[in-house]
Amino acid sequence: MERLLRATATAEARHFWFRGFRAFVNPLLRYAAARRTGGGVARILDCGCGTGANLMVLNRFGRAYGFDMSEVGLRIGRQTGRTLLARATVAAAPFPTASFDIVTSLDVLYALDDDTERRAIAEMFRVLKPGGFAVVNVAAMEILRGDHSVLSHELRRARRSLRL
Repeated sequence: MERLLRATATAEARHFWFRGFRAFVNPLLRYAAARRTGGGVARILDCGCGTGANLMVLNRFGRAYGFDMSEVGLRIGRQTGRTLLARATVAAAPFPTASFDIVTSLDVLYALDDDTERRAIAEMFRVLKPGGFAVVNVAAMEILRGDHSVLSHELRRARRSLRL
């Protein structure tokens, strides 16, 4: 995981995938921020933030916090000036109930076993304010499985179920 985080930190600023991903997620965040209830600045939590690079994007829509279980990822994030980071697992978020307007999980859930994934989703909804928004991204399409899938310990890819 350390190797993946260091490589990711190098690529996050300029690699086409990260630019495309942010172009994809920005409208979702804009929608969530525009429709949140309550006043003041939106509080946003990135669950499994890695190096915290996505906090720069999230901060456009409110005040973003992140947590990750990787000490290396958090250290990289702090070295680049990101300070609103905590060390924790997505299955036990260290924040009060109903304390965030928007909760994100960006490319994390697919690397969790089924039980941990269920607990992580429960935690995301626990810390989310009533009427808040969860923005979740997971890997999809088997054809796109590659080296990153191996490095990130990917356990599954999402797929659209066909129902007749």
